[in-house]
Amino acid sequence: KAKREAKAQSERAKALAKAEKEAEEKAKREAKAQSERAKALAKAEKEAEEKAKREAKAQSERAKALAKAKQTNSKVDIEPEKFSTYIPKKNTTGELIDNARYEYYLKSREKDMIHEINYLRSEPQSYARIVAGYIQKLEKDKARNPNMISKIDEKIDVAQRVISVLMSTEPMPILVPHEALYKTAWNHAQDMIQMKKVTSVGSDGSFPWDRVRKEDESFETGSENLVQGTFSVRETMMLLLSNLDESGSKHQENLLDPTWKYISCHEIGKIGTTHDCWIQQFGK
Repeated sequence: KAKREAKAQSERAKALAKAEKEAEEKAKREAKAQSERAKALAKAEKEAEEKAKREAKAQSERAKALAKAKQTNSKVDIEPEKFSTYIPKKNTTGELIDNARYEYYLKSREKDMIHEINYLRSEPQSYARIVAGYIQKLEKDKARNPNMISKIDEKIDVAQRVISVLMSTEPMPILVPHEALYKTAWNHAQDMIQMKKVTSVGSDGSFPWDRVRKEDESFETGSENLVQGTFSVRETMMLLLSNLDESGSKHQENLLDPTWKYISCHEIGKIGTTHDCWIQQFGK
């Protein structure tokens, strides 16, 4: 009996020692995992901080360019391009900017819009010459529409400031077409058609970044440009760029934001009584 009790006591001691050893090893593993999580969090916070600094710097540079443009009353002396000029498939560095041409889900004019945006972003100074061509077109419109001279002069003044901003803007990365952004844009377009109004707020209270994340959780955020009023793709771009001096407008900021990586465009058509509606969807 004594031998049996001694043996049982010995086995209990061994089991206790084993349990203590396993608990110690588990504590070490948990401490190591916690340390790795802390390192990963610190790294992510550092990267987010650096990213925020880059975005703040880019935004500051755009704000300075805009402020400079607003203060500039003299015309920028550049050689204008014909407003209807053909833009190349590649930019001066050989990069393909007409990169949406073979995307099956896009219509032809939607591909043209992405081509136009990528030219603006990768060659802002060259695109400024197209804006100068737009000013020439407006000057001709004044001769044909003497009753509209005052309004046309306002457009010319804004276009001159657009040129000033583009001439001081650094080239940006081109945007890659993304089907998830097209689905986001298409779904919101159907929602606006049902509501019969052009708005960035969905019928469910959603905002552009909500809808992008809902469609594809791999996206960090997104935004959109809504525009209407002209059939021409290029004149639509002029309308968006002409929002440079409108308080609260995000059109120019979206078009010239160097942090965007992806894009899609959807030509909606008519919403309610508003014709020639477009949505440009941005994401990263």
